[in-house]
Amino acid sequence: MIIERKRKAERYMVQKMGLAQINRKINTNLMINDISMRGISLLCGDNIVKEGDGIKLSFFANGGKRLAVECMVVRLFEIHGIKAAGCVFRNVSTDIITYVLDKKAEHDRKLNVKVAG
Repeated sequence: MIIERKRKAERYMVQKMGLAQINRKINTNLMINDISMRGISLLCGDNIVKEGDGIKLSFFANGGKRLAVECMVVRLFEIHGIKAAGCVFRNVSTDIITYVLDKKAEHDRKLNVKVAG
């Protein structure tokens, strides 16, 4: 199954748990799948989110710093049979920008790894 990428920015894998508050009512843990300068995708697992929902999301960066961002669900889809939500950022802090740039640098380093032999 090919998943169409609608976000117009390069994505970087995150694969971290985050604490989400959905519409200022429901608190739950969600898996952050990937992130870009424009948005984030979350693995939801069940039908707790719908298009248009507002999400306040917090998670820990690799150095242990807690990051927070607000986003809005713009589409629902599945990744290998797991329900997921594509979200756009409502506000982006410098900490989130720095995190995305760090993920980009990590991604670029992995691409430039030379194989011995």
